[in-house]
Amino acid sequence: MIRLWDEPLSEEDKERIADLLASKIERWGLSVPAILWLEMHKPLARFAANSAIVFSPFVVPFTGINPSTTTRSSSKTARTSSG
Repeated sequence: MIRLWDEPLSEEDKERIADLLASKIERWGLSVPAILWLEMHKPLARFAANSAIVFSPFVVPFTGINPSTTTRSSSKTARTSSG
């Protein structure tokens, strides 16, 4: 099985990655196109999420990612962080 991330990113790492990405987009002068791209794809988010759920049984044999272990670990993280 493919293990992409064994442990979740810390808030510090998430902030550092977001800042790095934002600074590169700004340095390259792509702020307006990036905002337009993000806003343009908002309506597709619900469709994409539902499609991912529907087609995951067909994709799993090709990717080797087991959704039950991925879901279980993320829900455990959510429970421990909320209380």
